[in-house]
Amino acid sequence: MPDNVPITPAASGGAVIATDQVTRNSVLEHQQIMKIALGPDGVYQGLLEYGQKAASGSISVVFASDIGSITINHASVLSIAPITGVTNAIFVIKNAAGFFHGGYVYNPNTVAAYLHVYNEATPTQGSSVPVAIYAIPPGSGAVLELAPGGVSFGNAIKCAATTTPGGSTALATAIYPTFNYR
Repeated sequence: MPDNVPITPAASGGAVIATDQVTRNSVLEHQQIMKIALGPDGVYQGLLEYGQKAASGSISVVFASDIGSITINHASVLSIAPITGVTNAIFVIKNAAGFFHGGYVYNPNTVAAYLHVYNEATPTQGSSVPVAIYAIPPGSGAVLELAPGGVSFGNAIKCAATTTPGGSTALATAIYPTFNYR
């Protein structure tokens, strides 16, 4: 089995990931494993262990050991949007169709915050029906982890935060999310 497999981005000469052949003791089964090694010639930088994820919404990839290269589609790379504050006013995450992968939200308020996420070009807070409503506990944060690959939004990805689910009343202080989308 190959020791290093090139990953070839469409617009450049490629990078290398490290791979190893391992034997599971209980059944003497041979497996090819892949380690994220973003340095030259498979030098271990940013190594992930089994079960770890590179980011919220990332997925494990399994392929046959005879595949020599993987083409990377840069259009599928996640965008990360740290927001300085979301209130009851509609906030645009992406003003076009895309995929919402979740993220992290901090709520500094002493009451729960409700993050409403919309799949509409022009939602109206309090009357439009959100795709999802996330309750963010008071004085803490929450990880919004969605299905691998994210959730498809056909119109736009927008949000707002209120004091009640489906409501329109502003919180005393804005919440602070970081969204993952593409």
